[in-house]
Amino acid sequence: MTAVGSCYFCGKELRLDRVGFRALCPECDEPLHACVQCEFYALGQPHDCREPNIEPVRDKETNNVCDWFRFGADSKGGDTLSKEDAASLLKDLFS
Repeated sequence: MTAVGSCYFCGKELRLDRVGFRALCPECDEPLHACVQCEFYALGQPHDCREPNIEPVRDKETNNVCDWFRFGADSKGGDTLSKEDAASLLKDLFS
């Protein structure tokens, strides 16, 4: 099955037959098999993931070996924010 989505890091639309654990974006060389590239990625969910059976992953932007990984549909993991946007919103909340 071909996965279609955009790279979280550069926004390049990609059509991929398989995303290996060490796969890199052909445009920007950033990791593709990373939480931020996964359709289950969701800030605010336990472990920032919609899949309840995962092992926690610390660095969401580096390659990992999660068996639940599925290349996401868009460059920002659905309805999620970047770290910078989330930090800015949090700062505004307490200012």
